Amino acid sequence: ADGAAAAVSDAQKVVVKAIGADKAPKDGAGGNADAVATMPSQHEALIVVVLRHAQRVCQQYAGGVQLIESMLYAQLRAAIGKEVSVADFDAYMRYDARRVLLERYAPKGFSYALRRDGRCPEGVVSLTVPATSADGGGGDRPVDTFVRVRQPWRAASVAGTPPPPPVECA
Repeated sequence: ADGAAAAVSDAQKVVVKAIGADKAPKDGAGGNADAVATMPSQHEALIVVVLRHAQRVCQQYAGGVQLIESMLYAQLRAAIGKEVSVADFDAYMRYDARRVLLERYAPKGFSYALRRDGRCPEGVVSLTVPATSADGGGGDRPVDTFVRVRQPWRAASVAGTPPPPPVECA
C-alpha cells in the first residue's frame, strides 16, 4: 500500500512540475500543498499535460509552415522580379483559364437566379469584386466560378397524366 501511495505522490509531483504549479507561492512548510490539493485527479492532470504538449507541437508546426511560406514568397519574388498582388494573380488565372479550357468549361461569373418551382426568377444572387485597370476601369465585375449546368428534372407522369408545361418567363 505504501508503494501505491508513493507512486501517486510521485505522479502528482511530476504533473505539478509539468503544468507549472511549482512556480506557485509555497506554503510555510516549504512544500506545495495548495497545488497538489487543488488538483482534481491524475487523469485530468494528464489531459492538461498532453494538451499543452499538443499546443506546443501545433505552434512549432505553424512556425514551420510560416517559414516555408516566406521562403516560397521570396523565391517567387526573385523569379518574377516584383511583388505579385492579388489582382495580378487573378488576372493571370483568368488569362490561363481562357488559354487552357474550352469555352464551355471556362469559369463564368457567379450569378444564381432565385426562383420557386414553377415560377419565374424572383431575384438574382451574384458575387462581384471591384474592377481593376486590367478589367477596363471602374465598376464591378463578377467573380469567376466553375459552373455545372444541368437540365431541370421533370417528374414522370403519374397514371398517364402529362407533366406540367414549362413556365414561360417574359
